[in-house]
Formats: sequence, C-alpha cells, structure tokens
Amino acid sequence: EVILMTNGKKKQVSVLLPQELYMALHEQAIASKRSTAGYIRLILKRYVSCLEQQGDKRDHWLNID
Repeated sequence: EVILMTNGKKKQVSVLLPQELYMALHEQAIASKRSTAGYIRLILKRYVSCLEQQGDKRDHWLNID
C-alpha cells in the first residue's frame, strides 16, 4: 500500500542539477507523460513513502547523518 501526501500547503524549492542528470530525468518524464518537475516530485514522494513503510525515517543507503 502506497500512501501519498495530500494536496495541502506547498513549498517551492529550487535545486541545481548537473545537465546530464537533468536530461536523464527530463527524458524519463517525457516518456511517462509528465512534466520534469512533476516527475521529480513523484520520485521524491515514492522515496519518502518507501522509507515510511520500512518504519525508518533515515536511509542507510545514502549514509548520511
């Protein structure tokens, strides 16, 4: 079961991406019939949902803290 966030308040962020990463995400967004911003938003939502399903708010794969 995937629990997605509701359409409540939103906060705008700005992220600089290397051109190669942007182009890869842009091409995948086009293939999925989404905007690039919408595709990145979807990836982030699914990532956070996956962490919540694991019952852990930290991602040990990223090795941050």
